[in-house]
Amino acid sequence: MEMEYAADDPEAYYALDTAFHVCIVKCTQNKILMQVLNAIRDVVAMQQKQFVTIVPDHNVTANRYHRDILDAISKQKPALASKAMMAHLREVERVLVQLCRRKEVAAALAPWT
Repeated sequence: MEMEYAADDPEAYYALDTAFHVCIVKCTQNKILMQVLNAIRDVVAMQQKQFVTIVPDHNVTANRYHRDILDAISKQKPALASKAMMAHLREVERVLVQLCRRKEVAAALAPWT
């Protein structure tokens, strides 16, 4: 997975992370999910940039979740893929809540809330 090699380069990582999410969504053949992804792309970009500058090793942690998701999909185990995706989303939510509690991050996020 190329993202593992770009963990120290925020711009390259974000491009690969976006491509990963788009690929996963395309595989679902769910047009509504693709529309949702397109609609939130700018917010995700802002979130990604906040994470890589504020949260130590965010990319390394995200890569572990991405690897679990990809492995489950590769093994054609939808229940395992769903479980891995939910774990990833819970971690993102946990970090977002933690970040929003910090005054400097809350101020940086204000334009998007």
